[in-house]
Amino acid sequence: MARPGSTKHPRSPLELLRAVSRQRKLSLGQHLTTLGRDHSAYLPDAALRKATRINGPFCQGVLSDRLLFTAMLRDFRVPEVFALIERGQLHARHAPGTLTELLEAHGGFVLKPAVSRSGKGSFNVALECGELLVNGQPSSLKALGHLFSQLSGYLVGERIAQDGYAHAIFPGSANSVRVVTMQDPGDDHRPFIGVAFHRFGSKTTGPVDNVSRGGVIANIDLTTGVMGSAITVSRETGEPYRCSHHPDTAVAIKGQSIPGWAPLQARLLELVTAYPFFRYVGWNVIFARGEAWLVGGEPNPSPVEVFHPYLENPKIRRFFEYYGVV
Repeated sequence: MARPGSTKHPRSPLELLRAVSRQRKLSLGQHLTTLGRDHSAYLPDAALRKATRINGPFCQGVLSDRLLFTAMLRDFRVPEVFALIERGQLHARHAPGTLTELLEAHGGFVLKPAVSRSGKGSFNVALECGELLVNGQPSSLKALGHLFSQLSGYLVGERIAQDGYAHAIFPGSANSVRVVTMQDPGDDHRPFIGVAFHRFGSKTTGPVDNVSRGGVIANIDLTTGVMGSAITVSRETGEPYRCSHHPDTAVAIKGQSIPGWAPLQARLLELVTAYPFFRYVGWNVIFARGEAWLVGGEPNPSPVEVFHPYLENPKIRRFFEYYGVV
């Protein structure tokens, strides 16, 4: 435990961002938020634990089980599941049915645990210009076959090759939009979008956009769909800082519009209206092939308040008060 008056250094960039967003004991975070704001507008530490009780088991189950997620949300654009891997054996849902046929037919795929919400344990397999790549590294059919033999409880899913603005900003990862939906107790529990932000990978994150590994996060204006300044963590000092361009590619983030932003919001609100047990979810969306792909959802998502304190929004405050979080 830190001594009174001392500053506890977070163990990861994500913890640092959370600590900065709550402005708890970290003076280095003062330059990231508007000075003079009432600290009570930020969710307290205890709220993070209480918020885990907002969603029920069915919401948790749907968002954790990728097969169930795909089946229930097929009206949205979701990645297809090609095959299952159980105890090293490949079981294709439809033809083609062998490893080689899957590669030839689809040009690659993603291997993910069937029951998981994080990207841990995932493999991105691509066939590019005749070269086989696994997580961006050269591989071979023999090595891939050996990998398959070691897996169990995995899905072979459609690989969404990102293009457009997000690919230009950082081409080395799948860069997702996180849209957080809630329900307003003051308006007959009508769903609304509380916050939205864009995550980008970096040289330190590999093929994912994981902020805890040194990625970049940018706020999205809910009305216009335009990104503001981004925040990342210095690799030299470990301190967060604002940036208008991606630190690795120097491509502008601030001012970039999200294509189809209004239709995306409408579709997500329709989804949550149809399934009201999704009370508090952070939806992960990737833009590719001119469409918005729903690739996952996080129940009870950790708040990201480095851009705006949650409780300044009356709807968000009512939501958390209704569930006893604050």
